Amino acid sequence: MASTLKVNEIQHTGGTAALNISSGGVTVMPNRPAFACHLETTVPLTTANGWGNTYGSESASSGAWDWNITHGGYNIGGHWSDSSNRFTAPVAGLYSFTFSMVMAAAGSNVTFRLQNSNGHSRYAGTNFDSAGHNVTASSATGQFLLAANEYVDLQVGYARSNSVEGDSGGFGRSWWSGYLIG
Repeated sequence: MASTLKVNEIQHTGGTAALNISSGGVTVMPNRPAFACHLETTVPLTTANGWGNTYGSESASSGAWDWNITHGGYNIGGHWSDSSNRFTAPVAGLYSFTFSMVMAAAGSNVTFRLQNSNGHSRYAGTNFDSAGHNVTASSATGQFLLAANEYVDLQVGYARSNSVEGDSGGFGRSWWSGYLIG
């Protein structure tokens, strides 16, 4: 048995590259499930209290959450859905998610969370507090151990009217992303 294995690519039996190793030792997994999207337009939050999803009829906002993968975003493997604004795990594993939300108007007690299909959450703090101290961005990173076909979505909870700022053609204001760690 050899003590050193020298390869530059490991393939799945179907011939798809699963792992690439450069001559410098850099390892790349070209098909790792991953996504990054941004909020295209500003979304007014209009419900007085409670939690709302960032999609469809379950949204507690008066505007549409137009998450988009244009302008630098990506959806490797197609596991993020723009119709439900959620990421569905293709395989069991540990996944990492990060988001950053920018508020467009004053308000109070706006909180965001990542929530998986089993009801486990990772929260980010208040964007604006009742004393009028502005904190203009809210962000968090959280990891979830997901089974295949479990999902994670981004939710918003608030106590007063406010707006989440969209990008209007750029990438970088309000966004979220995720990927399979392993």
